[in-house]
Amino acid sequence: MGKLVYFEIKKLMKIKFNCFLILLAFILCLGVLHLKNINHLSPIKQYASFDGEILSNTEVYQYADTFLHEHAGKIDDHYIDELKETENSIIQNYHLDEIDEEKMIMTYGENYQAVIQAGIDGSMSDHEIAAINEKAKENNELCKSEACVLTSNEVAYEKYGMDGVDEEDKTFTIRYFYKKEESRNLLNLLLYGSQSYTGDYTVEILHDKEEKLADNKNYIVGGRVTDKYYWRVNEEVEEEYIEWENQKYLNGSAYTDSGVGATLLAQALTTQNNPLLVVLLLCIVIIVCQVFTIDHEYDTESILLCIKRGYNRVISAKILTAILIPLALLLIYLFSAWITVRLIVPIRNLDIVYVDWIENRPFIFEGIYTYKEILLTEISLIFMSFLAVSGITAFISMLFKNKFIGFLLTFALIVVLTLSKNVFTPGMMLDTRNYLSWNDIIGINMMKVGSMIVSKAFYACVLWCLIAIVLFILCYFKHRRYIVR
Repeated sequence: MGKLVYFEIKKLMKIKFNCFLILLAFILCLGVLHLKNINHLSPIKQYASFDGEILSNTEVYQYADTFLHEHAGKIDDHYIDELKETENSIIQNYHLDEIDEEKMIMTYGENYQAVIQAGIDGSMSDHEIAAINEKAKENNELCKSEACVLTSNEVAYEKYGMDGVDEEDKTFTIRYFYKKEESRNLLNLLLYGSQSYTGDYTVEILHDKEEKLADNKNYIVGGRVTDKYYWRVNEEVEEEYIEWENQKYLNGSAYTDSGVGATLLAQALTTQNNPLLVVLLLCIVIIVCQVFTIDHEYDTESILLCIKRGYNRVISAKILTAILIPLALLLIYLFSAWITVRLIVPIRNLDIVYVDWIENRPFIFEGIYTYKEILLTEISLIFMSFLAVSGITAFISMLFKNKFIGFLLTFALIVVLTLSKNVFTPGMMLDTRNYLSWNDIIGINMMKVGSMIVSKAFYACVLWCLIAIVLFILCYFKHRRYIVR
């Protein structure tokens, strides 16, 4: 059987277009993944070391990996206290708390200190606050992209030196500008995460877990609904799902380490802003089409049909080849993803739970899934999506004995299934992040099967595994009908 599979692959590789397609896919994977990895950080922010040296995105990742790895440990009161001491020490030793008066005056005017005091006292009217905000937008480019005067219905970033706001007493806060703004950006990224709305350290989601459990109004552990608004879904959340989430959260490890490399790898294994998986899906369709039509195209099929036992083995080899093709392309992609991440930072402990520290994150539940679970889920979904498309392609190509008809019909079917927005279709399965959170695309990422609660990712993988097996069995028996007895 091994030799027959080898001959099937050899026939495919003799076609120069197939060799070119695989080589092009590999080069595209390396190039696009590298560009993605170095462009996850905000384009409107600059980062600098604490000494003031401007850092590239790659250097920021390396700096973050070193810092987070040096501060690996179990999250408890002692760890949080040490982190606060570290933050205060960095701010004092590198003078990161020095206000840039020129920017403050340029943004808010000569009387910016009076504006700060008015925000604390709540002595300004809404009209005056709006006027200050307009002035800030006119005089500072940064204030056009993020609010610099924050009123009670907006989010206050404590990491910029801002306190909470109160709607009743008309207090507000303003964004402070510092002389070492780029270095503060780095410190905030390391400790608070790029999207931290609460002012808590990123790792604090793993501290005092009993106080951060989800309920019917708070669909995600670790924060208020207003803090985690993107987790809300347009459906009722049953108690069983919330209980599952809470138990998984409580049972998760409270140990932290650098997740920089693992986060970049997890980001690569989804179609979010990444067309590569779709390109590989099309490669599978193109190549598998030829597996079941190449003998017919070169008029060798009629000879093989005369050999009853031999052709049964040939069909088995073709089916095995159709299974190996998606596996091979997945391995190419995984190697490309691994090597492009590894060239920047090491991939460390995969047993720690995912927490948000990086911009353009993959929208995964924080504090619940370990990186190992995330990566295994993503790899399983991608492989089953590839295998399902391979099975569909094999069956259609075998029916029509024409690679062009097989390609067009398979492609059309995949597009129609994807446009249906059903979360269990091969195309939707490539957006793996949807299966690791609650959102308006997939809804709750869990479902009931009888009395059991299983993940939709597991259900999708099992469903398409069974469908692919059925399709390959049909291919086998369809070919047997034409054997000359």
